[in-house]
Amino acid sequence: MTHNDRGRPECATVALTMKGTSFPVTIPLLLSIFAVACTSGAGGDSGNAGSSGSSGSSGSSGSSDAGSACTEFHAGGINDAAIGGSAQSQVGAQVAADMAGAAAKQLADLTQSCTKIAMALDTPSEQRSAAEAKTEPIEKVKAWCAIAATTLRAARVKAGGMTRVDFQPARCRLSVDEKAACQGRCSGAPCDVVANPMTCVNGTLSNGVCEGGTLEGGCMVDAKCDANCDLSVICAAECPAPSVTASVMGAADPATATKLEAVLQADLPAVLALRAHFEAEASATTTVTGNLVSITDIKTACIPMVVSAAAGAAAEIVAGFHAAEDVVATVR
Repeated sequence: MTHNDRGRPECATVALTMKGTSFPVTIPLLLSIFAVACTSGAGGDSGNAGSSGSSGSSGSSGSSDAGSACTEFHAGGINDAAIGGSAQSQVGAQVAADMAGAAAKQLADLTQSCTKIAMALDTPSEQRSAAEAKTEPIEKVKAWCAIAATTLRAARVKAGGMTRVDFQPARCRLSVDEKAACQGRCSGAPCDVVANPMTCVNGTLSNGVCEGGTLEGGCMVDAKCDANCDLSVICAAECPAPSVTASVMGAADPATATKLEAVLQADLPAVLALRAHFEAEASATTTVTGNLVSITDIKTACIPMVVSAAAGAAAEIVAGFHAAEDVVATVR
C-alpha cells in the first residue's frame, strides 16, 4: 500500500479509503474514473490520452510528457498553467486542488474542536490515547468526534435537569467576484456581473456576497465548468461560527452543569460552522466529481493526481459532515 504526502492512498488502494462512506453517486464514479486515470497515468495508454486533446499543445502534453512527473498540480494551491488542457479542463483540475485544500483544513479544524470538547469534559486517558494514535485524518476525526459526542451525552446525564441549547444555523458566504472570475476562466473572457447579474437563491445577496443560499446566474458558460466553479466558490467560502447559548436548569450536579454550559458555548459554534461547510461541499461534490470524466487533455502524469485529490477530498468531506453531525445531534 502506497500513500502520497497527504496520507491519501494512490491508485491501487483508493477503493479501500472510499469504503464505509455514504456517497452513493460520487464514489462509484470516482472509482471508475480513477481506474482509467491510473492506467493512462502509468503510461499504458498515454499516447491515446494525448491524442484526445483538442489543440496541439494538449496533444503533445498527453504524449511527450508520459515519462515525466507532475509538478503542475498543487493540492490546496493554484495549479500551473503548464498543466495544459482546455480552459474547462484547467478549471476542473483547479476544483480538485481546491477541494483537497479545503477538506484537509476543515477536517483538521474539526478534529481540533472535537478534541477540545473531549479534553474539557475529562475523557478517560485511554480513550484519548486511542484517538490520538490514529494516523489517517479521517480515522482521527471520527475517533475524536465520537468521543466528544459520547462525553457530551454523559455530561448531560451527570448534570441532570434540563439542558437547553439555542443557536441559529451557520450560514456560508459565497463570493460573487470569485464565481465571476471562475466563469471568466471557463469562457476565456472576463465575466461582467453588471450585465450578467447573479442571484442568491434561498439566501441574502449583499455587497457581492450570497449568505445562506446558492449562488446562481452570471455569465453563460459550459454547464460542467459552471458546476466546477460553484464548488470552488463553496470551498473558498467563509462559514462564520454562530453564537451558542447553553443553560442547564434544575441541575443535580451544578459543577458538571457549569462545565457543560461552558464547553457548549465555547466549542460547539466551530462544529456547527464546519458542519454547514461540509454539507454545502457534499451537495456540490456529487455533481462535480462526475465531470472528471472529461479531464483527459491535461498533462498525462497529472490526471491520476487530480482524480486522487478529488476522491480523497470527497471522502474527507463526507466523513467530516458525519463526524460533525454526530456532535451536533447530542444537543438537538
